[in-house]
Amino acid sequence: MELDIFSARIKSEQNTSFISNRTFMQSRNFEFLRAEWPELASLAGFAEAYCFNDPASANIKLRTYCETLVGGLHSRLRLPKPIPVSLMELLRNESFIAITPRVVIDKLHAIRIHGNKAAHGEKPSSQTSLWLIREAFDIGRWLCATYSSQAVENLEFVTPQAPSQPKADYKREKKALLEQHAKQEVLMQKLLAQLEEERARVEQLEVRTNEIEELRQTANVRGLQSATTLQFDEATTRKQLIDIQLASAGWQILTQGEAIKQDRLSFVTVEEEIHEQPTPSGVGYADYVLWDEGLPIAVIEAKKTSVDAEKGRHQAKHYADGLETKYGQRPIIFYTNGHDIWIWDDNEIEGYPPRKLYAFYSKDSLQRLLFQHKNRRKLSEVSSKPEILGERIYQHEALRQICERFQGKHRKALAVQATGTGKTRLSIAVCDVLTQANWVKRVLFLCDRRELRKQAKNAFSSFLELPVSVLSSKSVTDDANRVFVATYPAMQRIYENFDPGFFDLIIADESHRSIYNVHGDIFRYFDALQLGLTATPIEMISRSTCGLFGCDFKNPTTNYPLDLAVEEKYLVPYQVVKHTTKFLRDGINGQSLTADQVLEIEDQGIDPNTLEFSSSQIDQAIFNKDTNRKILQNLMDHGIRQADQQTLGKSIVFARNHNHAKLLEQLFNELYPQYSGRFCQVIDTYDPRAEQLIDDFKGEGSNDQLTLAISVDMLDTGIDVPEIVNLIFAKPVKSPVKFWQMVGRGTRLCENLFGPGKNKTHFQIFDHWGVVEYHGLKEQAVTVPKSKTLFERLFLERIKLAQTSLKFADPDFFENIALWLFDAIKALNEDSIAVKDKWKIKQQLADLDLLRQFSGNTVSLLENEMAPLMQWVDIRGSADAYQWDLIITKLQIEKFRGAITLENLIDEATAMLWNLQMNLNQTRAKSELIANCREFEWWKSASHAETEAARVDLRQIIRYQNKKDGSIVTVPTIDITDSEEERVTQSTHLAAVDMNAYKARVSLALQSFENDATLKKIKSGSTVTKEELNRLNAIFHAQNPDLDLYTLQSFYDSATQIEQILRSIIGMESDVVNQKFSRFIQSHPELTSLQIQYLNVLKRQIAKTGSIQIAKLYDRPLSTIGEFDQLFSTKQQFEQLITIIKDFGNLPELEVSD
Repeated sequence: MELDIFSARIKSEQNTSFISNRTFMQSRNFEFLRAEWPELASLAGFAEAYCFNDPASANIKLRTYCETLVGGLHSRLRLPKPIPVSLMELLRNESFIAITPRVVIDKLHAIRIHGNKAAHGEKPSSQTSLWLIREAFDIGRWLCATYSSQAVENLEFVTPQAPSQPKADYKREKKALLEQHAKQEVLMQKLLAQLEEERARVEQLEVRTNEIEELRQTANVRGLQSATTLQFDEATTRKQLIDIQLASAGWQILTQGEAIKQDRLSFVTVEEEIHEQPTPSGVGYADYVLWDEGLPIAVIEAKKTSVDAEKGRHQAKHYADGLETKYGQRPIIFYTNGHDIWIWDDNEIEGYPPRKLYAFYSKDSLQRLLFQHKNRRKLSEVSSKPEILGERIYQHEALRQICERFQGKHRKALAVQATGTGKTRLSIAVCDVLTQANWVKRVLFLCDRRELRKQAKNAFSSFLELPVSVLSSKSVTDDANRVFVATYPAMQRIYENFDPGFFDLIIADESHRSIYNVHGDIFRYFDALQLGLTATPIEMISRSTCGLFGCDFKNPTTNYPLDLAVEEKYLVPYQVVKHTTKFLRDGINGQSLTADQVLEIEDQGIDPNTLEFSSSQIDQAIFNKDTNRKILQNLMDHGIRQADQQTLGKSIVFARNHNHAKLLEQLFNELYPQYSGRFCQVIDTYDPRAEQLIDDFKGEGSNDQLTLAISVDMLDTGIDVPEIVNLIFAKPVKSPVKFWQMVGRGTRLCENLFGPGKNKTHFQIFDHWGVVEYHGLKEQAVTVPKSKTLFERLFLERIKLAQTSLKFADPDFFENIALWLFDAIKALNEDSIAVKDKWKIKQQLADLDLLRQFSGNTVSLLENEMAPLMQWVDIRGSADAYQWDLIITKLQIEKFRGAITLENLIDEATAMLWNLQMNLNQTRAKSELIANCREFEWWKSASHAETEAARVDLRQIIRYQNKKDGSIVTVPTIDITDSEEERVTQSTHLAAVDMNAYKARVSLALQSFENDATLKKIKSGSTVTKEELNRLNAIFHAQNPDLDLYTLQSFYDSATQIEQILRSIIGMESDVVNQKFSRFIQSHPELTSLQIQYLNVLKRQIAKTGSIQIAKLYDRPLSTIGEFDQLFSTKQQFEQLITIIKDFGNLPELEVSD
């Protein structure tokens, strides 16, 4: 069916209405539209009439022109309309993009943007309105050339002229015109309202689906041909695209004369003449120069879209050289081809290599960048406030490593630190140093939940004097606050409201999570220093996370692991008790039940023969109350208690799901009614009070009795409750990242938890599923697989279908699939940063002839470059249709192959059709086709063309299926006495954790031996004999049969003496050592990260052995970092360190030359 035939049908329907014979506003350039689109001709006529007297109204009329045109095409072609229906969404609609040339869409966007600005109060110039009228003229010509038989190739645009009458006559004429326009405006509004009603009526007309598909395909081809035939000026459109991008960043393009006339100090000039250029005349013309206070702050070189933007780099540099020579200020360099934008901050001292942007800088961001050039200090000259990092040497080392990375012209860093070791404190110290050194003004702190956002806001406010605010869309104009905190989802919605230079530093908390796949655009969009923070062990960090923050795989900027933090006593160790029951180990099998258990289950009305559940299905496919009672009873009987030695300490139970959590809560209240339902509560996303319950659990809410939290995901990460002393794994955990995050809930220090001077020394893990053993013995290197989205899988299957149809020699069917792939590629949203990165490949593959060739290289590009972009297609409201497409596509492939799996796919397809609600008008209209397609044999006998027609015809109604309600699936609950409990203390599989857990038990036991003579000698540093040590151990072991002092040696090097180990427990704690070295570090801000690393290792050695010999300073492991006297070559540093070392024992003197 030809387009003009369909156009004639619509036209004949319109002849009975008001549209065909009305003329409301004559136009100078748009009368060629009058016959078929009178409303467009009139709207453009208004714009021409207003362009000099009221440019803002002219732009608003042109926006309405676009809305009417785009809405009309959606109606005419029966394109699915997005929700909500707006011009922006209509232009982004994949169906519309698929049939409209890029150059036309760019023109429509240009009018939309300037129309919006006018509607929001911006006062445009007449020149802008004239340009937009010309763009509307081109769009109108394309419309006629594509959707009518009218010849428009030779139409020429006549530029409207400004009024030239004498002033008095002009005022009278203007008044008369305004009165006439007002009357016509009223008629125009009536016309548009009636037009919308008419479109709604026309959309109800029955048009066969295959006619619509043919119409769209023809429109697609003719639309491209029309744009080519009309010879649209790509260079001009590209220039206007750059103009729009500059306007979006707050810049106005003016001539020098206009700027002076408007008394503007900040503006953009085009074709700026610049001298001292490498041309024969010595003169060049910069495409754009951005000015502030009469000085150039940026220069832009614009290349053709078909040319790599990189080719403008050196030309832009020559322009920057010339401007710097004349004005004494070097501008920032940008170069672009209208799609790719690059910034080159080539300042010799403070600059960076070129990097890609997705928008231009605003004036404020450029001003700040130039300010930093002049005022930046070396980061090595600045120290953070002492109270931020305190005396933790590893934090000072991490801070120096991050600062050195930034000072070395790297723009990204990744800090790996175990949960509870102060990642937020570290980020605050980084902010403090960078702001003091004038590297940073605005900071963005991102986290994944509102609770973490609140914690971060409080922490920044406590340590920095900088104003802190929660980010919102209004923050784009906020010049008062310096630190902004936000969640990833909130930032994802609004990040493009800001220019890419708005933030100077972005900190990504918990960056082990899904930020790469889901929120990666945020980090690609902003041109800021970036710091990733994660508690995920280094062995488990994915390549994508390392790459996102510019680090080599498994080589972050800084790393402080859990076992080292426990060893240095910045975190507490944990003890593991594996507690299982028969059902948890073996499952529930009716054949294996005892006679008593059979009676129990039969009393509940259940046939024991129906019970066949493996151990992995417990608390997932079936709940047994008694199994969960034993989990709770084990906790209450054996868990660590509070200071009163009666009440259970703070505890988290990690439950499988919401049903499991509620069952545990119910059972607890039945077992321990004395707590009145306030002691134990479920905290998960099902409860709208979840945030309040978290505050209660932290002791900051209204219920201070909440002690046992049953968590489903919400307390797995990021919650800071140092009082936690029991963690209960009541579910299996396979993800190593998640496991170590969960363990981190208990590792934090907590002073005076059990009374004055009685600090938290360890916590308890009750493992009911072998989780600790699984992760302790498992190979640690992991990859995080990325699942493919629905549309991505569909796209890949359609590629496979195209290959299959060619293999089986069905060129007609292949043509249909090639058109589908073509439409899918064209429909990609080019506002997505991921799509922008691949725009050249997209443009290459948006060539139907190239797709039809389907070469190996084309297939490779489709699979490896285009398919991953399909994750950004918005399928909201259409998921059922795309799921139907996927099933039918797989079915079609197997039908070609004659594979056995075809029958399974037919079953899936017919199941969807049998689930349709046939009482609806939409499904009744397709009842005959539905009845046929419900038959298994129909699919077996149908041709490939028929199956494709069925896919297309039924996809729009497939959403009318009987939906399952959103209620929680009921899992059967039984109550059989569980038995054969086993409780085994096991290794944590971390040597430092096991050692410190054992040391904690020894330390507690030694408190009753404080008056022992041998211990007193050890504490004073006196020599003790072998006999004295044996006597002490004999007495100690007699009172503590499960402990042996000599067992401590198994955790150390064989040369380490037992008295030295005991001294570290009872007398010489690492805090004393740490204090001396941290004072030294704070008094020497010039220390490098390598020097601090050496001191950190030295401190550990002394903490282990109580002292160190001077000769050992030159041995491993210290020598692997550097030679002591070379690292600390100044006399002051050397002598101070020797004095500190001597404080831990008598050492020989060492001469040092000046």
